[in-house]
Amino acid sequence: MVQIETARMKYNLKVADLFFKVDSIYDSHTSEMFADYIIDDDACPTDAYRVECVLTQDELSEPTGKRLTKREECNWYTDGVGKYTLSFYDSSNECICALMNYDNSAGEARIVLRDVKTLYGVDTEYFLYNIMERLFRLVLIFNGGFAVHASSIVHEGYGLAFSAESGTGKSTHTGLWLKNYPGTYILNDDGPAMRLINGEWYIYGTPWAGTTGINTNACVPLKSLVFLERNKVNKIRECSALESIPRLFEAIIHPTSDEIINLLFATVSSFLTMTKVCVLGCNISDEAPKVVKKYLY
Repeated sequence: MVQIETARMKYNLKVADLFFKVDSIYDSHTSEMFADYIIDDDACPTDAYRVECVLTQDELSEPTGKRLTKREECNWYTDGVGKYTLSFYDSSNECICALMNYDNSAGEARIVLRDVKTLYGVDTEYFLYNIMERLFRLVLIFNGGFAVHASSIVHEGYGLAFSAESGTGKSTHTGLWLKNYPGTYILNDDGPAMRLINGEWYIYGTPWAGTTGINTNACVPLKSLVFLERNKVNKIRECSALESIPRLFEAIIHPTSDEIINLLFATVSSFLTMTKVCVLGCNISDEAPKVVKKYLY
């Protein structure tokens, strides 16, 4: 593969207490979105995950190894324990436009992008930013955590995550908290990270926050994960482990493999044992967050 000579940038990331040393093609969008998470060299440990991002005009081949998913545009492959490849397929041009290789044992990843800006007039910067999110979520799983599709807030020093299907009103609900409780703020409006640290579950902001992009680089103890359902009246109940498992797995974005499922099942089991998980039937009135606060606090 022939790499395209282009301006490069090196930076260190700290996201959810995970460290990355990135050597990448120059990307103003990614550097802007990561600005609050970039750290100095002396704050980045030597065992940080190493990430290389390169650009090519060569055609990319389908990955070798076992194919784990069967989707039209984005598929996972594995060729060994802790070794994964994510392939991005451009169906309109019938070609693979990017590959992300990750080796957990070596602690390194390599992202190869076709020069889609030259070939198709598509901005590569947003593309690379999205691929970095997939890499982060995979690394997170190997470090006893997961990212969950939820809108999350910090209230009185603790984190609350509200998860539901798209369009149910997660952001609307968290907006009611901000309206009714001064000092409350958004931690991440779409994909917060959760990790077990020293026997306690914490929730983190990340630089990937969906369409709104609202996020805060902060870490706080997790108070509760609340699944939202639309209802005419506001009522909350505890969610049993049996009910929580399928709900939580549906909210976690991950590749499908025996290795990943086993890791996630152990992590999720710990999470559900130690965390209060609830179901909130709610409308969009100011009463909704008050019902949650009274129940949890």
